[in-house]
Amino acid sequence: MKFKVSFMLILSMLLLLTACSSNPSSDEANSRPKYLDDYDVHFKNTINKSTKLFSSFNQALDDFYTKKISTEQFKHTITKTIEDSTAFIQETESIKTDDALFEMHQHVLVFLNNQHQLFLDAVEMANEKDIDKKGLRDTYLSLKEEQVQLSSTWTQMLTSRETTAKK
Repeated sequence: MKFKVSFMLILSMLLLLTACSSNPSSDEANSRPKYLDDYDVHFKNTINKSTKLFSSFNQALDDFYTKKISTEQFKHTITKTIEDSTAFIQETESIKTDDALFEMHQHVLVFLNNQHQLFLDAVEMANEKDIDKKGLRDTYLSLKEEQVQLSSTWTQMLTSRETTAKK
């Protein structure tokens, strides 16, 4: 009996959560201007790629902290990350955006260039064999916070433009 009640309660909550999800309905998505949909896809892909670059950097720094890799191995990993980051920034800079999104896109580019600078600083430290692990970690954490804020800003901007488009 308890199993049936628990099962029904879980099923009810699941249905309620699904019905109240924050995903826009097809009517809401259709009311949004196409340039917002296009940039939303681009923005999400950008954040995902940025996170992958951060993951590579973070893993290398963790491995260096724990002495799983040498300074040379750290430098090699970060050099590859820099190559990927350079191509990524060039790709992102080439994206054509609607004038209404110019400022947002510039914020994205500034963030990506700051992220890239972290990688450059790390490889420079490795070249000089004087890696400031704490400084790199602090900068990494600060940039991760900036990434979260950028995502939040985009979500708020998207929501406010959807609301405006509905009126």
